[in-house]
Amino acid sequence: KNKIKSDLTKNFYIPNFLCFGQFEIDHYKQYKIKVKNFFKVGSLRLANFFYYIKKKKIKLKKSIYDICLVSELYHFQNDWLDEKNFEKCAINLTKFTIKFCMKHNMRFILPLKLPFKIHTSFEKQNVRELGFYKKYLTDNEYKYLVSHCIERNTESYTSYTTMFQSKVVVGTTSTLLRENLAIGGKILSCNLLPTNIYDFPVQGICSIKNCTFEEFEKKLLQIYSISEKDYFLKLSKDKCYAVEYDEKVSTIEILKRKIDLFLAKPM
Repeated sequence: KNKIKSDLTKNFYIPNFLCFGQFEIDHYKQYKIKVKNFFKVGSLRLANFFYYIKKKKIKLKKSIYDICLVSELYHFQNDWLDEKNFEKCAINLTKFTIKFCMKHNMRFILPLKLPFKIHTSFEKQNVRELGFYKKYLTDNEYKYLVSHCIERNTESYTSYTTMFQSKVVVGTTSTLLRENLAIGGKILSCNLLPTNIYDFPVQGICSIKNCTFEEFEKKLLQIYSISEKDYFLKLSKDKCYAVEYDEKVSTIEILKRKIDLFLAKPM
């Protein structure tokens, strides 16, 4: 949009970038941002989630939900991006997912993005987030959404727990999509927004954009019914391209080692 005339990429110099994965490396090199050393370490939040469930001895069941929709807030971006229909385009993914789950009798869940505060009513506390949905959904769609929401609790990793226990996770560009893909979960990234800056870094069966509901439905049914083995063969890149993941070595341990190394050899 050329809102800022100067090239902000020239302001960056990162001596040691501990990044999610190869996508960040390719992305930063594409825009010629100065980084001396890249280290693919994966997601600390994902590692903390696995540490949490192991410490608490929580056993998660993989297929409690059929479809998990990631809540991605796009309110106020009409003005920010000078796109009058940005929010209406954003809400279409929610509409598509609700319609799909109602039509095919799927077990639907939406973990809310904003945290819930004790002693405050559910809708009052989440007025900012749910208000965005209420503004654009029909009454039936909104009632369905609210009845299938789960309140966010940052201490118990609600979003990750819900994601892990769903057969397919749907969203646009959330980090949860990258993380779920890396640990072997099926996702569908659907970009219905009027810009390609929200395109998912991996293409193939996991991605679709500017589609009709019928195209969305066909793609999601394919993903839902296909085996995990066949699903990952239909990706354009390795499942760990966007987020590095090794179940044998935690990102927590990798970070500890790197920090200890940097402290031993200060720049």
